[in-house]
Amino acid sequence: MNSKDYSPTNGAEFVSLKQFTAEAAIVPLVSHGRKAYVLFRGQSIGFVDMLGEDGLRQVHRSAVNNALYCNEEEDVPHWLHRPLPSTTAVSDYPEMEGLFPRAYARVMKPAQGVLEL
Repeated sequence: MNSKDYSPTNGAEFVSLKQFTAEAAIVPLVSHGRKAYVLFRGQSIGFVDMLGEDGLRQVHRSAVNNALYCNEEEDVPHWLHRPLPSTTAVSDYPEMEGLFPRAYARVMKPAQGVLEL
């Protein structure tokens, strides 16, 4: 797989929160610093501090956040390269426009791209 296509969250950043919560499973932990870990499409994709839908939202938001972060600047180290999240996934978090304006615009307004910012 090309490093530009790598998704450390097994594609969580490409689906809506609704689809993610339908497919993901949260597994409570005992005697651990975190409340649970989340499985998505057969892969553990992260630890969370909350159970239920709040925990699933935490890890989904993190996947979308990290994908935008890795696409915000042009000079990201090669090992951080990953694809942009989907419009569907980003639509669940409009507040991320303020955090990652360039990457957000590339997802939500692809015809405008980076040059119009």
